[in-house]
Amino acid sequence: MGQVWLARDPSLGREVAVKVLHDAVGSSLHRRYERFVAEARIAAQLDHPGIVPVHELGETPDGLPFLVMRRIRGRSLAWALERRDRDEGPGTAELLDAMVRVCHAVGHAHHRGVVHRDLKPDNIMLGPDGEVVVVDWGLATLRGEAHDGRAPVDAGDRLKTQDGSVVGTLGYLAPEAAEGALDRIGPHSDVFSLAAVLYELLSGRPAITGADLWLATLQGPIPPLTQVLPTVDPDLATICMRGLTAQPEGRWTDARALAKALVAWREGRSRRARADAEVATGRSKLGGLRRALAEVTEADRAARSLEQGLDPWLPVDHPDKQSLHAQRTQVADARLQLALTFAEVEAAGEAALRHDPSHRGARDLLADAHLERFLDAERRGVDSEAAYHRTRLASYDEGSRQARLGQRGVVSLRTRPSGLRVTARPVQRRGLVWPLGETVDLGTTPLRSVSLDPGSWVLEVHGLPYPVRYPVLLTRGEHWDVHADEALVLPDRVPTGWVFVPGGPFLAGGDPHVNVPRPAEIRHTASFLVARDPVSASDWAAWVAHVATTDPARAEALLPRGSRNATRPMWPVEAATGARFPLDDVDGDTWQADWPMCGVRWADACAYAAWVGERLGLPVQLVGEDAYEKAARGVDGRSFPWGDTWDPALCKSLHSRRGTPRPEPIGAFPNDMSVYGVRDLAGSMRTWCAEDQFDGDPALRPMRGGFWGADHRLCRAANRYGTEPDDRRPFLGLRLSTTEHTDAFV
Repeated sequence: MGQVWLARDPSLGREVAVKVLHDAVGSSLHRRYERFVAEARIAAQLDHPGIVPVHELGETPDGLPFLVMRRIRGRSLAWALERRDRDEGPGTAELLDAMVRVCHAVGHAHHRGVVHRDLKPDNIMLGPDGEVVVVDWGLATLRGEAHDGRAPVDAGDRLKTQDGSVVGTLGYLAPEAAEGALDRIGPHSDVFSLAAVLYELLSGRPAITGADLWLATLQGPIPPLTQVLPTVDPDLATICMRGLTAQPEGRWTDARALAKALVAWREGRSRRARADAEVATGRSKLGGLRRALAEVTEADRAARSLEQGLDPWLPVDHPDKQSLHAQRTQVADARLQLALTFAEVEAAGEAALRHDPSHRGARDLLADAHLERFLDAERRGVDSEAAYHRTRLASYDEGSRQARLGQRGVVSLRTRPSGLRVTARPVQRRGLVWPLGETVDLGTTPLRSVSLDPGSWVLEVHGLPYPVRYPVLLTRGEHWDVHADEALVLPDRVPTGWVFVPGGPFLAGGDPHVNVPRPAEIRHTASFLVARDPVSASDWAAWVAHVATTDPARAEALLPRGSRNATRPMWPVEAATGARFPLDDVDGDTWQADWPMCGVRWADACAYAAWVGERLGLPVQLVGEDAYEKAARGVDGRSFPWGDTWDPALCKSLHSRRGTPRPEPIGAFPNDMSVYGVRDLAGSMRTWCAEDQFDGDPALRPMRGGFWGADHRLCRAANRYGTEPDDRRPFLGLRLSTTEHTDAFV
């Protein structure tokens, strides 16, 4: 429309820009004159630092209008974009800041009722000191009323455009402007142009391309910004593409709304950046948290190992006690470090959420931290701690970790015979005696991938003349399929007084509170029968009487004694030919027929087992160590047959009754019963085991179980001892088992 001259204002001593209308003739001059004056009036009334102020409007001596404006130093955005593409100009972040200020400037005009109509990179000036100015308001038009409390901009009567006329720059025009639909042009049209500039700024290519820009504008569509620039922030792309919507009502209402959206995105990005930094710090600490958990576990394991077998009466300054105390200090230090590391991770995650409450990375970080603590607490069996961390985990997790924790276990079971109905009851691991929950019907065998919640379950197989209890321990996502290759063979019958224990894995050892511990490990047993009760006094007396018919001397040697070297038996010698109960022993104690037997040697106990086997037609033996522990603990590693909590009233032990401890009838304490239905495995009477060595020492034989005079430590299901096979004790008896039931009874 004109030329721009650098001039000097002599009265104020400043440099200014003077824009002079091009010379023209006839109606062309008249139209240009009107628009030139209108531009001057509009610019003069838009009071904003992003719009060039007009100091004076006048005419040259030859009648051409001119404007005196503030001189703007700098380059256009078009120039900056070209240099940016060559890595010479301002970066994208700096240009985005400039776009926000452009939107504020145009938004000011919109609120004064002015539409620019020719927004493009060439009409946006970038000053050397960060100044951003929107120039060339020569095509501006007035629409509606002002919205900032001031009078609308007055352009006189000179601002006119014929309907159907297309003014502006193709490639940046809104579709309605490209159609020349004056009644549809408004602030939303400028928004389209601004969004087109933003699109180009971000992607490095124009939003509208093609040989015919006019048709491309009208027909569209504009390629999504995320398609052209996959690395663009999705939220920023959404803001931009909303401004490029073909229908005006789908765009931002005006430039201020667009500016507000960009500012919110910028602030959100800044918050996200700060949140990202916190999450990165927390993630670096999360590895330390896992290491701290492992160190606590290892330090605790080492302390328990030192504690096991340590004589409690040793003085405090004994080297072994000193080592134990040093290790306990290491455990405490490791737990402190664990707490501090967890606090650091938690603090980083919470700081990130303060910056950005919806930050997914921060929520994932906190969820992962609480997941680690939950799994550790669950492993240690600390239900209150596990419940806390699981609750906190649920508050941060989007669902994947909860789904993992909510995974069910799967159990399959084949039996021979098949077609047997199976029910399941969950073991509720709380209270003194762990109860069983409600019955779930699983169908008939073979069971194929039946899902159950994680935990300890007792499956009951129905349809046989004896009870079959089949405990399983399910973890998340685990498939318990012990009998996949060969069906669980179930005998047609089980002798009276015996219990069937299905084969399979069980959790053995791992109890640091016993005398001679074994490490925690999964062990396997074949199916076996075990006597429901320990051998009773009357059972033993019947065998002694049987032996007496052929060998009276041996029968007398089989009578119980109170120690290895005792020459006098506890029973009267005449009992060798047939004891009568109640029986008064040599100390004046009265034995009952249903007392558990004691005071016998290992070899004699083995001989008794063989005699019983002959009568049953089975290879009967003393119960083995693994069979005893599985019969007592089931598969879930419980500390006692009834659960994990001790009370002397639950089994026959040292403090079960007032007064002097002494044996009681078998089964007198009904809570001392395992999940399989085997009685008196914690208290009553300790038992010889079948193995002919103890931990590799052939001079010793293993013993299992507590007894009528034992404290809680000696009654733990994992407790074990070794002693000479000739040992005789008033608390050492026997229990029988057999693993070869199948051929005899199927």
